[in-house]
Amino acid sequence: MLDDGSYRDLSARDDIREMLEERRDLKSRMSSEAQRLGEIEYTIKNTLGPASSAWLPGWHIEFRRRHRKEYTVAAAEIRTLRIKEVGVE
Repeated sequence: MLDDGSYRDLSARDDIREMLEERRDLKSRMSSEAQRLGEIEYTIKNTLGPASSAWLPGWHIEFRRRHRKEYTVAAAEIRTLRIKEVGVE
């Protein structure tokens, strides 16, 4: 579905407003959870140092070097959803 450059007024759509507010809250939680996940993984990786694996009761950890093949992504025209909260007092 390609955009046609038109504009749509959604000010009467309370359901969309509620979804946007929920989306904002979800993205905020996802951001803080992703940050915490990053902190945890950083600590684990630094604790392993040059070791390729480790274990402790109930867990096996691998941090091995892996080869990834090269690939190219073809150019494409895509639509990108961007949402910005404006006029918040």
